[in-house]
Amino acid sequence: MTVPLHEIEKRLSSDVTTGRQDDLRQAAAQVASSQGAGIEDLTVSNDRPIRQVAGDILRWLAWY
Repeated sequence: MTVPLHEIEKRLSSDVTTGRQDDLRQAAAQVASSQGAGIEDLTVSNDRPIRQVAGDILRWLAWY
């Protein structure tokens, strides 16, 4: 799944803890370094409602 950094920031900002701040720093570093890019068979954008994301995955798996 792909999620823009601004969406990750929005999701993690609702729970302001040291752990979440660490998660955000790690996510920013991964996005900046393109970690994981190029290994996917399918990329699903995870910036939409969960039902739409899950539907895309189920259709790709031919389970829908």
